[in-house]
Amino acid sequence: MTKFSYKAVLASKRGFAEVLGLSVLAIIVMFAVGVTVVNFSAQSTLVAQTKNLTAAVESRANEFAGQLNTSLTSDSVTPSLAFEWDARTGLGTTITSLGVNPDKSKTLVVHAASESGRFAIDRTVRVSPTVVTHVTGFDAAGYPVWALAPNELADTYTLWGFTAGSIRPLTLKEQAGQSKDATNWITAASRLAIDSSGHLWGWGANASGQLGDGTTTDSASPVPLTPAVKYRKVVTDATSSFAVDSKGALWVWGANTSNKLGLAAGSGVPVRGGINYPIQTVATGSNSTFAIDSQGRLWAWGQNANGRLGTGSAAASIRDAEQVAPGQTFFSVTTQAGSTFAIDTAGSLWAWGANAAGQLGLGTTVDVATPTQVGVTKFASIQTSGRRTAAVDMAGKLWAWGLAGAAGDGTNLPRTSPVLATTTDTFSTTAADANTSYAISTAGNLYAWGANAGGQYGDGTTTVSRVPKLAVPGVTFIGLSVDAVATAAMDSRGGLWSFGHSDSGLWPVDFGTTPNTALKMPFPDGSAPTGWK
Repeated sequence: MTKFSYKAVLASKRGFAEVLGLSVLAIIVMFAVGVTVVNFSAQSTLVAQTKNLTAAVESRANEFAGQLNTSLTSDSVTPSLAFEWDARTGLGTTITSLGVNPDKSKTLVVHAASESGRFAIDRTVRVSPTVVTHVTGFDAAGYPVWALAPNELADTYTLWGFTAGSIRPLTLKEQAGQSKDATNWITAASRLAIDSSGHLWGWGANASGQLGDGTTTDSASPVPLTPAVKYRKVVTDATSSFAVDSKGALWVWGANTSNKLGLAAGSGVPVRGGINYPIQTVATGSNSTFAIDSQGRLWAWGQNANGRLGTGSAAASIRDAEQVAPGQTFFSVTTQAGSTFAIDTAGSLWAWGANAAGQLGLGTTVDVATPTQVGVTKFASIQTSGRRTAAVDMAGKLWAWGLAGAAGDGTNLPRTSPVLATTTDTFSTTAADANTSYAISTAGNLYAWGANAGGQYGDGTTTVSRVPKLAVPGVTFIGLSVDAVATAAMDSRGGLWSFGHSDSGLWPVDFGTTPNTALKMPFPDGSAPTGWK
């Protein structure tokens, strides 16, 4: 057996070079082994934490069902959606979204996170009702066993429970409001859209750099933006754009009027701005911007005329984000024309800002500089144009208020408090522009009411309806985006539709042959038809 000798190697012709090479090789091998061990350890930790977080999601779903069961004969119980901390597990959970399904079950989106926020997941989970009559005994664990109702005439109770096997991760599409897999659009605003790969596209007017391609040249068709970043949400106004990436980071570009981007100056390309915390959602309007972070905290910056940001600041505008209502947590915010609404994690609705026409729903016409609760109804979603507001409560009922004809209650009267719209459907989401309101039912039907002179309903007419009217029969819709530039709707197959005038801001289609009719937009150049629906 030959014994290795450093002296022999050093004395050889290549001497030092060989020793150096062997030493470097040894270091590389040791480093690779170390990295492998570290990676394996990190992966093991991630797997364990994911299991713990998933268990926390199931526990929160069971708690939600248990709260519903505190009254087996009433549907009036509203479980808490707020952040809850479990000292035993060291994990916190928040119900960030609540939907009512056609079969009356409820779908929750639960955010679970470790104390540091290093480990976090978002999961969708379902709780379902079972109609029962009486307890027949107890199982081995001591829990009551209920008898199922034999028919609809029996004296019954509704018992809620976690649906086993219903926990699963949110897909990128679901983060943006869509659940089907295909190569198509998953969410859109009037000038931006995200495809099913998470890529961002922009088009339209670009005088302020709001397109995001580094120029000020308008584009009649979509152009790809920051292809290395994956996105899940976009919002726009006439001169600026906002997008949330898959990690919750906020990107901003365009005009920085009144500091609405949260930057020192505007930008012609997407840059990080506004807030440094991971966020759930963002809303902008009339140069004011709001964002809800991953912990449910509400932040505001931009235009602050008459204290419209709700932070208590007297500054005319704010560049660095300030918290609104510290100590409260929220899951939804909408703003326009100086009026803002937010839903807290208990479902309570809060409003502040401009209120000269009673548009805040508080029953007064006095501006409000701090968040003020609107009634006692618990809400699941809301959108406003400032002049008109529409919201969906926890039971799926549609409420509306605002200037003349906004309420959808069959009248042309202004409403300074929320009223139930005249409809028997249940709903999931709403939207509004200055003169027209929209709502999507839980079955995916799109309804509209209010002004229709420009074909805003998309039903081929200009007839005005004072109650929600079915707008586009035969198409299942899942999302809406309405702003001062355009009205866009997303169907269940990822198709993007345009409503209203030909100057809608969406890329060109031939409106002349089908006036006042909703039209499905074409796909980006080079993307159709292969791989797109």
